[in-house]
Amino acid sequence: LITAVLDNPQSSPLQRKAAIIGLACLAEGNPGYLRRKVTMILGAVRKLLADPDPTYFSDHLQPEILTHHASLMPMLMSMISDPADGVRNRVAETLDKLCENIADDLDPYIPQLMPLLLQAIPISTPLTQETLVSAMSSIAQTQCPSFAQFGEQVLTLLQEPMSISLHNTSLLRAKATEAVGIIAVAVGKERFQPYFQFFMDRVVENLSATRAELKEQSFGFLANMCEMLGADFTPYLDDSIQAAIASIARDTSHTENKHLLAEAASINLIDDEDDADKGSDDDDDDAEEIHIRVRTADVEEKSSAVYAIGVFAEVLKVEIFGVERLQMCWKKLMAESGHFHPNVRSNVLETLTKIAIASQGSAAVSKAPSATVFDTLSPVTRNAINELLFEVLYPCLSGEVEKEVVAAACDALNKLVGFFGNQTFAYQEGMHRIDISDLCSVVAVLLRQEAPCQTTDEDAVDSDGENDVGGLGEDHDHVLMDAVCDIVDGLAAVLGADFEPYFRELAKDMLPYLAEGRPAEDFTMAAGV
Repeated sequence: LITAVLDNPQSSPLQRKAAIIGLACLAEGNPGYLRRKVTMILGAVRKLLADPDPTYFSDHLQPEILTHHASLMPMLMSMISDPADGVRNRVAETLDKLCENIADDLDPYIPQLMPLLLQAIPISTPLTQETLVSAMSSIAQTQCPSFAQFGEQVLTLLQEPMSISLHNTSLLRAKATEAVGIIAVAVGKERFQPYFQFFMDRVVENLSATRAELKEQSFGFLANMCEMLGADFTPYLDDSIQAAIASIARDTSHTENKHLLAEAASINLIDDEDDADKGSDDDDDDAEEIHIRVRTADVEEKSSAVYAIGVFAEVLKVEIFGVERLQMCWKKLMAESGHFHPNVRSNVLETLTKIAIASQGSAAVSKAPSATVFDTLSPVTRNAINELLFEVLYPCLSGEVEKEVVAAACDALNKLVGFFGNQTFAYQEGMHRIDISDLCSVVAVLLRQEAPCQTTDEDAVDSDGENDVGGLGEDHDHVLMDAVCDIVDGLAAVLGADFEPYFRELAKDMLPYLAEGRPAEDFTMAAGV
């Protein structure tokens, strides 16, 4: 049906628009099928980009579509100066996504692309300026050598949007804040120095505002400054930590329950961008549900604050960050490890891991690949690891219902194992022999897709089993499963030959991913272990 419309020169503009939107929806809903037809889709997109009517472009067909960057970039660059602001906006959005994902191949395009983006900003609306600035941020994020020549020009240009009133409803100042921090890292400390005080003063103003979007990007800016300045960031450290802790502690959610005398049996998280269904069909459940309404921007602010603390600790380590600051941040973040929003929980796991590693400082860690271990860590570090493993990570791996949080727990465990080696598992004083049987049992459950986060209604396989290949559902979360397999890799690295009896059991649950007919991603994931 779609191809018939696209191939018909007599089709109306509305039909052509419906056809490309249909392809975009299919790309999001069934990317595995359409990724094998990227060439056909790009042909259709080329036709419609030359269409006199505005068109829709999809970015869901990764990674296959990225291999066609040589065809995509010239098409998109030719449209950055389109007289229609809406077209420029769409093109900037697509460039933002494309540049972010072709970092290794982007450098040759930058000398031609950056002047076009800079020329488009003065002729665009504030909304389109936001997307253009975001595209430049993605280019700077790659740290391609060709971007360096544009550093001062972009920083000078961004001084104007950074001076927009804090009461302005546009997000341009927030986007500019994000871009400045990324560009500063790209150009380096020496070249950014003349601009530092101006932008730091603007960020201080951001943090005094009530706008969550401004605070979110300000914490990202401070994290970038810490990475760039290192020990020279120390004068700003305490104020930055206090601002982050204040955002983390602030409760901006709104709780609703129609039946005031009811006891809550469940919590339903409602995003501010979604319309809550308050129809009569739900009346029977009202007495058993508490609805928590939360703005996405507030969650992102809190997540960014958590992330910033992690960067401060990671860069400065205990030698500069100090034990007192580490313990204060640890206590605050442990209290947030059960936060109701999965984005915040995921960021908390990452930052707690960074703090645990930072507590060891620059001291070397003995990592002999064996199940025999001698604990040489400091008491502060040992206590942090034990608390993180037993109170947060292990319960999360076995009981958390959100896939993204379980994936974050896997990543956290992998980072601990990668840094501390087999000493990660020296739980008790005088312990000389590691036993990871319980951990491997949890990993096996995840490999079989039987963990609580993998057995929700929306993930249930059709009763006829048509989506099963090798006894496992094909539509699983690849980010999660990659992280689970990374645990197996990490354990093998730190235990060496002593991991063999554990792997013999885990291999039984990994072999189905190598079955004939499984997606290529599954084969790569399992074979790589």
